Amino acid sequence: MCLDLLVSKSEKKIMLREGINMLRNTKVIDDRLHEWSQQLHAFRNLAAHPEDIRISHNDAEFMKRVDARAKRKKS
Repeated sequence: MCLDLLVSKSEKKIMLREGINMLRNTKVIDDRLHEWSQQLHAFRNLAAHPEDIRISHNDAEFMKRVDARAKRKKS
């Protein structure tokens, strides 16, 4: 969604987080969806760069499904 709505308006490539912020600021998405995206971003960062945390099997499976959906939408 970020690519479809924002890249066509600008030649500059943007990162996903910046794009999501722009979508919220232009009222394309609401605050609830923006908050969910921020939580997902934090969760993925923790999973990618763990410290003293444990990721449950259920949470890992959820993230695999989210990634698979995102990859399908790209194709």
